[in-house]
Amino acid sequence: MDQIGPLLEQEEGRSVVLYNLAIADREGVEFIGTLGKSIGDVPLVVMCDADDSEVMRGALERGAKAFLPSSTPGPLMIAILHLVIAGGTYIPPDLVVGSPNKEQAAGNRARAKERREEIIAKYFPALTPRQRHVLALLSQGLTNRDIAASLDMCENTVKAHVKQVMRKLNADNRTQAALMADRLTA
Repeated sequence: MDQIGPLLEQEEGRSVVLYNLAIADREGVEFIGTLGKSIGDVPLVVMCDADDSEVMRGALERGAKAFLPSSTPGPLMIAILHLVIAGGTYIPPDLVVGSPNKEQAAGNRARAKERREEIIAKYFPALTPRQRHVLALLSQGLTNRDIAASLDMCENTVKAHVKQVMRKLNADNRTQAALMADRLTA
């Protein structure tokens, strides 16, 4: 703490302290509490390479106004810093009550995908199974390249499937075909 005091006294006029938690262990998390007390009313934002809910929770419980994984995209980080400077607190989505863990979220996405494909099969029976898969991904806004990667096929094959989907649905373009499916599955 003796090393922190002089450093902070030299930096008047700051509006936020950004602390990079290099080691996400108990001692590092405890230091956040000490740092928070030493900076007074200036909001503390903690960044860390660890994406561990216990570390996040520990940082917030010790006074941090936000916890940001180091992988946070720049524009989001800037928005969060503005929120904190304005007096708000940012709680990572993983800590929000009721938010699913990674396995639950993956399961939810898989069930939603299955449901989307079932509805497309019901309302567009003229489509082949592969065309239904392509339409389901198309209705999620994916590009041909993304669809090709997702279905492990070449982009030209996806283009051919999209063309057949548009023909069978009497759609003028891929957006219209996607919207037809999206309205049914929304």
